Amino acid sequence: MKYVVSAACAVVASSAFVSAQQIGTEVTASGLNAPIFAGSPAGDDRLFVLERGGAIRVIDNGTLQGSAFASGTGQTLNTGGEGGVLGLAFHPGFLDASSPGFGQYFINYTASNGPGGTPFDTVIEQVTVDNPLSNTPTIVGRETVLQFEQPFNNHNGGWIGFSPNDGSNLYIATGDGGSSNDPQNNAQNTTNLLGNILRIDIDGTDVNGAYSIPESNPFQPLDGPDADEIFAWGLRNPFRSSFDSLTGDLYIGDVGQNAREEISFIADGTSGQNFGWRLREGDIETPTGNVGGPAPSGAVDPLFDYAHGTLSAGRGSVTGGYVYRGSELPSQYAGLYFFADFVNSTVYTIDPANPDATFTDITDLVFPNGGITGGIVSFGEDANGELYIVDIGGTVFEIIAIPEPATIGLFGLGALGLIRRRCNVHST
Repeated sequence: MKYVVSAACAVVASSAFVSAQQIGTEVTASGLNAPIFAGSPAGDDRLFVLERGGAIRVIDNGTLQGSAFASGTGQTLNTGGEGGVLGLAFHPGFLDASSPGFGQYFINYTASNGPGGTPFDTVIEQVTVDNPLSNTPTIVGRETVLQFEQPFNNHNGGWIGFSPNDGSNLYIATGDGGSSNDPQNNAQNTTNLLGNILRIDIDGTDVNGAYSIPESNPFQPLDGPDADEIFAWGLRNPFRSSFDSLTGDLYIGDVGQNAREEISFIADGTSGQNFGWRLREGDIETPTGNVGGPAPSGAVDPLFDYAHGTLSAGRGSVTGGYVYRGSELPSQYAGLYFFADFVNSTVYTIDPANPDATFTDITDLVFPNGGITGGIVSFGEDANGELYIVDIGGTVFEIIAIPEPATIGLFGLGALGLIRRRCNVHST
């Protein structure tokens, strides 16, 4: 939202008040069916919203389109437990007709596997549309890129994404397989794909004709039993992650168990981090299940973590967000990392350079009168770096700047009303 003052009144307005800025939110779209993620392809002014049931909705020029951009999955979708279509990523060449990724996007979902649909399989699927500039293109191809079993119906991870600095390498966040206390110790077992960040080259064909292993992954082919796709490990349930669009650094929102919630960090150009789960929950020994212990050799503590009950009453569940790199919010928010807690519907910022000292609760700024009906399940970032909040109850909000008039000088408290009446201040 922008506030406009006619040129003839600019001098009066500027002498009447000094325009400070705060932040808030405005509804971008509502009436969605369990929205679970939002984002944009590079260079695309539209915002795409993923619904848990598999439909991708388009917000074009501020308007939610009536028909889905695309929908469906190649295998039978299972939405039980923490399942569903959980992640969406657009190939860096999505809009480039000369790219092998033209018209390609990827989804991360849980498919039924056996009687009753439990356990799940996680499926990473490549989908190709004929005209990515259309709001209602035709799907012309589907391919299963990667598939692996989730032994329980929770902790499926779900996020997928491309780094701004890493070409066609797709990053995939996987949960530890579920239950509690990682009973199979998957997150510390580098021979499987659970409890990790995976990285694969989606334009390659060396593995099953579907992808290749990047040469800088920590475990290489023929180097032993370790899974070559692993980029980092020791994670519990990295449901929402993101790349800093300026630096390429990776931020991982890893949902904790009974004690701690954490934001983990991987600097651009590095790999092979072990974040310690199941031995560690946040920066402490896991206090349940008799599985806690000293940090594994070389393990990395989270960038930031918080204890359950310290933010508000009740159990926490972190929703990872984004480093703000847009241009619409006040300058003090540039470079801050925005994140939330799903259980408490609260929103926070930290400065990644000094997170503990800068942790700030901004819930009353962005939602002064409430408004979250289901829980903050994701943030979104558009192609311009502006941020959105996704409420699984059905609404997507944009985080916006709001002018706060501070009256000074001769005009006193009535100045703003006078200016609005005589100078036609209006919003667009």
